[in-house]
Parts: sequence; structure tokens; C-alpha cells
Amino acid sequence: MSSVMDPAAVMLVLAGLAYRGFYFLRILRVLEDPHERAVRRAVAAGLRAVAPVIGEWELVWGPATKDRDDFDQSAMYVARSKANPQRLAVAIRGTDPISITDWTRGDLDVAQPSPWPFGAAGATVSGSTASGLNTLLELAEPPPSRLGELVEEAIFRVSGFVPDAFAAIVRRIPRDPALVLDLITTRLRKDFEQWRRRIEDEGAQVVAEAVVLLLKELSERRIQVMDWPSPAPTGSGATLLDFLMRASKDGALEVLVTGHSKGGALAPALALFLAETRSRWDLNGNASIGCYAFAGPTPGNAAFGQRVNAQLGREKLRVINTSDIVTHAWDQAGLKSIALLYAGSLAWMAPILDAVSREVTQTHYAPVGLPTCVFDGLATAPIPADDAALEIPYQHLESYLAYFGLLDCKPRIDTLMLLLGEG
Repeated sequence: MSSVMDPAAVMLVLAGLAYRGFYFLRILRVLEDPHERAVRRAVAAGLRAVAPVIGEWELVWGPATKDRDDFDQSAMYVARSKANPQRLAVAIRGTDPISITDWTRGDLDVAQPSPWPFGAAGATVSGSTASGLNTLLELAEPPPSRLGELVEEAIFRVSGFVPDAFAAIVRRIPRDPALVLDLITTRLRKDFEQWRRRIEDEGAQVVAEAVVLLLKELSERRIQVMDWPSPAPTGSGATLLDFLMRASKDGALEVLVTGHSKGGALAPALALFLAETRSRWDLNGNASIGCYAFAGPTPGNAAFGQRVNAQLGREKLRVINTSDIVTHAWDQAGLKSIALLYAGSLAWMAPILDAVSREVTQTHYAPVGLPTCVFDGLATAPIPADDAALEIPYQHLESYLAYFGLLDCKPRIDTLMLLLGEG
């Protein structure tokens, strides 16, 4: 068990706060600024709320977001430690749970890998990793406008920028963890059971064929995403590289890239990109680059993972819960083990997993080659081991918070607090 002030625990909290605003609608699509301001307000409020536990961090860039179908498919922000102003955390949001586009293109484009473009012989990443990395590099803070400021302030005062239906749900969520668990149990079990029965009724082989077709369709429709090199930073501060170039003028930076879930796959890719392009943004040539990757699927093959480990500095860690289904994708051994999780309650998924495994056989995906912290969340989970409907979401985030002791802190840092907050 690690102490609460373990750097990994701090980075996990910062990664969790990247989810803030995932359900904020872009009401005025002609104005990006109100949306960005609303997400920024939510993240800044989160940083203040967790300060008694992880220390004071200030928002210095972003959050910058990119949306499809009204909801963000990507988000990223940079926070600076007030105790050590040269220490920067680049936090990447994981999959937006209510964005179908993010679930498909952000996670499932894995059947056809893309080569890593920096002279690394044989290194490849998944299409989702390549596309996600390109999106992160393109994210930029919109130019501020007085109109945008006034619109966001008005919306915040009226509704907190939360859609009415969702706001009503959020306000009813009790803060007692036992009541929260009871509240979500019925809905999660109902949805999960309907899904399982539908697959059993229609036949897992039919569903497996549909999944394979989806994987192939994503690869065939993919636009060439690894269009390197990306535009050179100008130091204006708009993009991440611009911001880092400007910040590097003040001395040696400690840049730590962190992310959870999809962000846990993208964090090593972005960290490696920063290392590969250091000469373009690190004006003094003395920045250190590290990475904390939580609960992520495999972003690429073994050659890519080895390059990540070789190019990054000393501060680097991959944290996985062996009972977290996401960490078992997309290498062969991992995919085959999913059906064995939760006392075999996922055995019905075996034909689907076998079909996916055959589609990615030639990709040679492997866990990213970082020092790894491994734990088994089943040991302390407050959920029966065979209750997959609840184990899947619990093991993917709450278990990590439990492992680092964050659920026992004051204030308590749990999933609801990180994702939704109070403000």
C-alpha cells in the first residue's frame, strides 16, 4: 500500500480530474470559448477541492477539448505544482463515457497499427493511439473573448452548464458511498443483464462477426493520422507544445504526462513524442520527461513499449489492477484472460474475445515497457467477485483510488468527486 502523498497517487488524482465536464454540451457551437471556460471552471474547482490531500496545483494551460456529436472526445490540461513551479502535470482525459464516437474511434481502432514515425525500427501503435495523439497535439486554447466570458458566466449562474436532465440526476446523488453504491447497483445490473441476454439470445458468434466488421470498418475508414512532423510550435502558448516552449524559458521543466484508461494509453505516447521532439520545444535542452499511466490498454507493440522506457526519464510508472478488464486489452494473453475474470461470469464473452484476438494477432501488441505496479482489486472490493456488472466499473477506477488510500482521505477522493464534483 502506497502513502497518499506518493507521486503516483497525486498523478492519479490529476488524471481523474481530466474527466471533469465530460457531459457538458456545446450549446453554442459558433463559440468554443464558453465551453472551454466551463470545463476550466470545473477542473479548477477540482484542483482546489483536492489540495488538502495532494498539495496545491494551479491550472496553467487548458483544459482544451475537441468534440464530436456535442460531447468532447478528447480533453487535456496542464497543472503546475505551487510547491515546485517547474513541475508540470499534463493530464489526459480517458474515454468520454457518453460519447459513442470516442468509444469507437478512440478505443476500438486496433485492427491495423500505424508505424511510429521517429526512426524506431518496427515500433507501431494502434490506430486509436495514433489518432488520439494527433488530436492531443492539435488541441489549443481558443482565443478569449468578452462575449464568450459573458455567455459562460450567464450559463453557469443559471444552470451550472449542466443539461437539465443530467443536473437533476446529479443533485439527487447522495454523498454516502453506501447509498451511492445502492443507487447505481440496480441500473447497472439491469443494463448489463439485458446486454448479456441479448447476446445469448442472438448468439455470441453473430455478435462476434459484427465486432470484427466494426474493427475492419474503423481501419478502412481511417484517415492517415500520423502526418508528421506536426507544425512547429511558435511559443504563443495556444497548443501544448507552444505552452511548453514558453514555459521552458524560465528554467528546467519537470514534465509528467498522466492519464487514466484511454488516457493511460495516450500518456506514454505523448510522453515519448515530447522526448522525440525535445529540440523543438525545450529551449534550454534540460527538461525531464516522465509518465504515469493508469488502467490503460496497450498503446502499441513491444518495440514501441521498449522505446518509451528507453527515452523517458527516471520518473515513470504504469499502474494496473489485474481485475480491471481494460488492462487486458489488446495483447493476446490479455484478451484471452478476460473471459476468466470475476469467477467466470464473463465466460459468455469468449467467442467475441477469440474473434477480436484473431483480428489483432499480427499487430503484436504488448504492454508498454514501463516499470509496473500491479495489484488485485478483488482483494478489497466491496462487491461479490461474480457480479461483473458492478465489478467492471469499480475495478476500472474506484479500485485505483482505494489502492492509494484516497478513499480514506479528508476530503474523500472517490470517483464521483473526481468526475462530478460539487461545484
